[in-house]
Amino acid sequence: MPTLTLGTAVALKPGVHAALNLPCSARGELFIAVNPGALKVQAVTLTVVAERSGGDIVWVGALDETMLEPRMVSAWPQARQALNDRVGAGAHPWEIRYPGTLLIPGTQGGMVYRGSRPWLIIGALANGRPLAVPLNSTTATVTNKPYTMFLNKAWYVVTPSATDPRQLHGDTNATAELPHIWSLPADLVNCGHVLPEHTSSLVHSLSIYYPASNGPRKP
Repeated sequence: MPTLTLGTAVALKPGVHAALNLPCSARGELFIAVNPGALKVQAVTLTVVAERSGGDIVWVGALDETMLEPRMVSAWPQARQALNDRVGAGAHPWEIRYPGTLLIPGTQGGMVYRGSRPWLIIGALANGRPLAVPLNSTTATVTNKPYTMFLNKAWYVVTPSATDPRQLHGDTNATAELPHIWSLPADLVNCGHVLPEHTSSLVHSLSIYYPASNGPRKP
């Protein structure tokens, strides 16, 4: 299970920054912003890291704890809530983008999400960078897991990516992996979306895993 507690100040271990395709700033202020429930899960070393600048989160990445080391500076206990409150924000929620792989080939990234998949936008940071989670194909017809968000194949449309032959086809159910949240570049091309009439159940899932400080979100 993760051992770095919520709000702990951390730094990337040597070599990690160069191994990330979507890195934080080289000398950014980094803090643990993981879901508190993840701290109770055995055999899981995935955590969430948020970079803070000027009081705002400017980058987010779901990294393996083996890539981090604690810093002996003041913690930021509000890191998780600050992240939660950016979920649902922005102009492009429920759009689908292809960011490519998260790690440079050959990198030992532990539980960092692998592969090149379509990602679902679920919010945005104050600097405009979308917050997104990966979409996995599934043969299930429903899921009740609190850390995944189920999308029936009739709920969304996706355009195949010209650069990724392993695209998520529009004829399969999918699950959005909520713990694997990352901030993406703002200039990625939109390649799909969830149909508006099917977003209400997704909003409910987000409100459970990423509860906002001002109460449940509205569809």
